[in-house]
Amino acid sequence: MIFNAGSYMTAETPQQNLPEDDHVMRHIAKNRIRRDASGHVVGINSQAFRTRPTDNGALSVNWLEWFRKPTENDNIKVSIHVLRNTRNIGPHDAFGIGQVKKIKEVCRSRSKQVRIVHAPSRENPAHSTILRLEQDDIILQEALADEAFCQLIQNKDI
Repeated sequence: MIFNAGSYMTAETPQQNLPEDDHVMRHIAKNRIRRDASGHVVGINSQAFRTRPTDNGALSVNWLEWFRKPTENDNIKVSIHVLRNTRNIGPHDAFGIGQVKKIKEVCRSRSKQVRIVHAPSRENPAHSTILRLEQDDIILQEALADEAFCQLIQNKDI
């Protein structure tokens, strides 16, 4: 068994690529949110997309359409509730949302071929990962923050 990122997939389990038109959501800690001089939220800090050395180039996200709710907003709400139950989500944290196709385009424009795959865990069946990222690729991290994860939802708003 492999237990990466809480996954219960076996080494033989094929990883399903997420559909290009679907969306993923990433938890953004409060210290990774960009704010203006007045304290208003203006975006995501690139550090939110930096992988740890132990992550082997994988970045955790949630696959929104996995929940199959009637609306995108319903999928977002359910995903946030799952994350609240499986992670330490603070009241001033947020969630960044990006479309799979756009994330891949942004990475490809910087010569990175990523895969975005479903990697469910017992606690989070919608857990997915963005694979093949480099920990110190600051330019790509900035592009993900500025161009790919274009929607930001504050935890307090849900």
